[in-house]
Order: sequence, then C-alpha cells, then structure tokens
Amino acid sequence: CKVAETDQYELPPFKRQPIDVLFVIDDSCSMEDDQSALAANFESFFGSFRANQIDFRIAAITTDMDDDKRKGRFVGPVLTDKAPNVDSAFSMLVNVGAEGSAQERALASARAALTEPLLSTTNKDFLRPNADFAVIFL
Repeated sequence: CKVAETDQYELPPFKRQPIDVLFVIDDSCSMEDDQSALAANFESFFGSFRANQIDFRIAAITTDMDDDKRKGRFVGPVLTDKAPNVDSAFSMLVNVGAEGSAQERALASARAALTEPLLSTTNKDFLRPNADFAVIFL
C-alpha cells in the first residue's frame, strides 16, 4: 500500500515591475487622424497596467528635429499612474499637431530625448533605474 505524499510550496508575491514608456509621435502634415486614434485608445494601451496596478510613466516627443523647441524635448508633462484624469491628459499629450518637419526623424528624436544634455535637464526624472522601458513609434 502506497502512502500519498503532498508537497506544498509558497510562491513569492508577484512583483509588479514599473515601466517607463516613451511615445515618439510623427507630427508631419498627414498625422492628425493617427494621433486622434492613438488618443482615443488609451485604455487599449494602459488598461491592463491600471487593472494590475502597474507603476507607469508616459512621456511623448515628436519626430521633428528641425524645430528647436522640439528636438527630443518632451511635449508635455510626464504622466504617471497616479495622475488624475490620465486618460484625458494622455489625449492632450499625444495630439501634438501636424505642423512638424516633413523629415520624420523618429530615431534621432528618441536618441536626443534619452541622452545628454536633455536627459539631465529638460527630460530629467523620467527614466528610472528599476523600471522596464518601452518606446512606441507612431
């Protein structure tokens, strides 16, 4: 006769990894409809983050490297999961207009946003050493 044995294991608590998300948004003349669609779909992007209480930060830049006011600079405040009305704030953040340079330089803009001098000045306090990082191009 065999005696049944039962092993019990305790799983460590699930750790929700924070994430920093940079949106690189094309602001050339044909992009207004795409920006509006992105703005309207905040829940598609971040609904699961909110449902799982993920600590997130969202920043946005444009593809315009000709305008001195843009060139990798954040177009608005960094949004967090703690921000009130983050859905509408996201909508305002990503609707950057369509008057940007016709030379879409998404990678150059992302690089400028994430390196010096912007990383320690205009765009400081966005990237966290303990957070995952994602870049989304539109």
